[in-house]
Amino acid sequence: MSSSQTEKIECDILIVGAGIAGAALACGVRDRGYRVVQVELSDRPLDTARGDHFQCVVVEILEQWG
Repeated sequence: MSSSQTEKIECDILIVGAGIAGAALACGVRDRGYRVVQVELSDRPLDTARGDHFQCVVVEILEQWG
């Protein structure tokens, strides 16, 4: 698709960012039947660790989500 064309994408929820929080949110709402679109600005993996300071309640929620 050229830069002068646009594509319409329908969704219930748009998530900006594909880090640990955005990815977990996308999985959680998708499993509840929402149509989710997730976008990420970066085209390469991060060079630093993320998500290494979860609180216990967050770990419990992620385990429930699978």
